[in-house]
Amino acid sequence: MLADLVAALDPAVLAKLDAELAETVTAEALTEITALVPDSFLLSMNSVPQDADPADLRQRYVDYLLTRCAGSRAWWPEEDA
Repeated sequence: MLADLVAALDPAVLAKLDAELAETVTAEALTEITALVPDSFLLSMNSVPQDADPADLRQRYVDYLLTRCAGSRAWWPEEDA
């Protein structure tokens, strides 16, 4: 299980990997990635209003993912004191 794998990692190694990977999650990268999602897919989701703008939906995903990336890692194992 993934949770077991993460828990088995050395917390210092995990923090280092997170810092390295977080640098690659940029607004530019996420904008490029979300541009690959077809409008029809974005507009077909249940919670999307009928008059939704695909560009606005893409930007909302970018904002959401950047917030998640910058957020707390409280679920990670603690380093031993």
